[in-house]
Amino acid sequence: MIKRPLCLMLAAYVAGIILAWQQISISLILLLSLLVYLIIFLLIFLGKGKIINRHDRFVWLLPLLLLIAFLAMGERINKPELYNSFDEEISCELKGEIAKVAENKNIISLYLKDSIISIGDGKEYLCEKIIIKEKHSKSISSKSIKNDKSHISNTALSNGKPTASDHERQENA
Repeated sequence: MIKRPLCLMLAAYVAGIILAWQQISISLILLLSLLVYLIIFLLIFLGKGKIINRHDRFVWLLPLLLLIAFLAMGERINKPELYNSFDEEISCELKGEIAKVAENKNIISLYLKDSIISIGDGKEYLCEKIIIKEKHSKSISSKSIKNDKSHISNTALSNGKPTASDHERQENA
């Protein structure tokens, strides 16, 4: 008899969530579930009840819980399409309203709101908040940006890959 069956059931559910996060295909999950059912059958009926007793009927739910968690979390955990666009270093165009300008020692940070990101293949994505960080240069100064009121719908060209913190800020916005 297995003690603490809820711990095993929770572990199966968490395993389903982790497999969904890793974006494993559904056919592989079904194959894994069938394999677990086979192992349970062998342990109960051929193992003579030493490891799993015949009265431990909850073990038949473990692969089902794994599948339920995988299906429930599969769509929610997927990365947004915009994030997948930046797997490689590409050029994009940002358009938005500058909400705030912050200046540090060597960096000027522009906080854009209600932004549109245009990628070279014609796709456009709407983002509520974007942070652009630029090193100080003679062409950009925070005083000229703050005093100029015509910065609605500015255009900034940017190359590169978003960092994880930028992506998290975008999702939390």
